[in-house]
Amino acid sequence: KPGGTAAAGIQEVQLSPKGKLVDRFLRITAKEPERGTPYTPVAFLVDYAHGWEPAPFWPNSFKNWHQQQDRFLYGDHERMLEEYFFTAFYPIGPESQKPITGTNEVYVPGLFGDMFDVIFAYPDVTKWRTIDSYPVVIAAGDLELTEDEGKRLAKYVEDGGTLVLAASQLTDVAAKAMKLPTGEMIESDGYRWMDDPAIQPSQRFRCHAIASQDETWRTLAATRDGTPFCASVDRGKGRLIYLTVPRGLGIDRRAVPVLAHLLAHLTRGLMPIEVEGDVEWMVNRTRDGWLVTLLNPAGQAKPQQGITPTDFRENRQVTIRAHVPIKSARDRLLPTDAIQVENNRATLTVGAGAVRIIELR
Repeated sequence: KPGGTAAAGIQEVQLSPKGKLVDRFLRITAKEPERGTPYTPVAFLVDYAHGWEPAPFWPNSFKNWHQQQDRFLYGDHERMLEEYFFTAFYPIGPESQKPITGTNEVYVPGLFGDMFDVIFAYPDVTKWRTIDSYPVVIAAGDLELTEDEGKRLAKYVEDGGTLVLAASQLTDVAAKAMKLPTGEMIESDGYRWMDDPAIQPSQRFRCHAIASQDETWRTLAATRDGTPFCASVDRGKGRLIYLTVPRGLGIDRRAVPVLAHLLAHLTRGLMPIEVEGDVEWMVNRTRDGWLVTLLNPAGQAKPQQGITPTDFRENRQVTIRAHVPIKSARDRLLPTDAIQVENNRATLTVGAGAVRIIELR
């Protein structure tokens, strides 16, 4: 009983500051239940039994549920998954290396936004239905695919999808079904990206030279001496992109910078809405338009005990750019804040520790 039964008397129960925020959020969302569907055009394809555990205190697979650490040691499969995910959600890698707090690894303002999904290579190929809904699929980690599963991947490309594969991650029968080019193993410590003559810095890495085939492969990346090691080929209505660096990892077992180049190359133009600013953002498609959620975790220190004041010097300026026609913008949580739309753009401020849900129509 707040106040007890002393002179203050018996008082009604009051919500805490956090409770008041939750109550307000629930009341507002109840009035506008339409939340749309997350718009995520890129999917990572992982093995059905990938076993990867991102937490460093469980470095081996399957959280060591099997209690046989020597049989499930951390290997190149797990490393590839970590490096691919950390590249897609950069800067989660640098953030995870800082002293851990309650907020530095959550709500990370990813460079590409929250535009990625994860799908699984089920042993039963009849369950491979959602893969065709993604314009881009990136295979991550080792995939123990059968011949039929390899043919299903090939069909995804033939039907119009863009698939990214790296050397050494497929079984031989699946690689044969995908008709991947082979060549001698070479080494390099830099690369050229597409038509740019400049040498891009990189750690030393091994790769297969893409030998001439019956198909016409277009070079995306080449070694210092001009040998192609990342290329694309059109098949049917789709496209296959092959990175011949084993699992996309350099000799230091870190992702080669070509991977980030590929992600930027593949994802630009896929999102109808993009956000410029140091915030986490995600896009939902509604019946009448789009919802853009903006989260700014900056300015909120989370000590082990107590509460610190919010540092409003950490407010973030954000620009929403739409590649589809929009006429109006409204914040569902703060509808009194007038947001102007000019040339399919809207500029606003996301306060420190704040959430904004912008409805675009």
